[in-house]
Amino acid sequence: MLSRLGRELRVMGQRYNGLKSLLTLLESPALKTFCQTSFDCERISSEVLHNFLNTSKPLADRVNEANTITAPIDNFILRSMYWDFAFPSLKVVEGLRSQPLFQKWFLWDSEESFTGFGLACYKTADNSMFDSGYSKELYGLHGKGEILVAKHLFLSFGHIQPRDVLSTGDLVLMKDPRDDGRGSLLVRRIGALPGEAVVSASDDSVSLELDSHEVWVMADNEDSGEALPADSRTFGPVDARHHVFGRVVYSIRSAADHSPVRNPSRRSRAMDGAMAPALDDHEIIQKFLDAYK
Repeated sequence: MLSRLGRELRVMGQRYNGLKSLLTLLESPALKTFCQTSFDCERISSEVLHNFLNTSKPLADRVNEANTITAPIDNFILRSMYWDFAFPSLKVVEGLRSQPLFQKWFLWDSEESFTGFGLACYKTADNSMFDSGYSKELYGLHGKGEILVAKHLFLSFGHIQPRDVLSTGDLVLMKDPRDDGRGSLLVRRIGALPGEAVVSASDDSVSLELDSHEVWVMADNEDSGEALPADSRTFGPVDARHHVFGRVVYSIRSAADHSPVRNPSRRSRAMDGAMAPALDDHEIIQKFLDAYK
């Protein structure tokens, strides 16, 4: 699916991490289903390829035409990533939805420019993830009212397995499985990964093995005021493909007070390595703060 275009773009993808991600996404189960049921993606692929190879036109014109041709695919990807923009508390930077496909993907996860693509933020409504004993020291969290920025992990497209991008201890932004249509979100810690067994704290003879896409998530503040914690002890395992947006990478308290979130896994920190320096910029921080005006 879209293989001809993919082959032509791979050379350029050697420089841009975002373009590499796009190439694998084009072969994901979600995109294949979209192309089989909703749109003639092979026709789009041929048109884009023909457009790029037409060297009689300036490159800028070819890129603009490619953006126009691929708009249906871009719209599907964006709406899938951001849950159809149906969650009022999931905020994105202004202008994200109007950015053309190739602009977003060429610059995604690079240090050359910031577009806000692949990121979303959530303003914490309570202290359920803030334990006064260690949350600030371990993760760099500050509690209720801070804005947490999360990096999308593309789990919803089916080509990435949760174990490949998540580690125990990661903080994730996710849908509330108890949600009744209100668009509620949670920030929770990954307590166990697919294939691992969760053992009852009160009876070690009782255990639950997580399926290939399930994670066990935990709230860290037992004194948050709820009778039962709003985590997997209440609602059970979570299907990461349907519920996890991404890993929390940054905390914003104000324009002058902000810092990276320190996920304990070395692998996770390496995956997000370029993100924290890119976000540590006054203009970028202001973009996220403006989302709450």
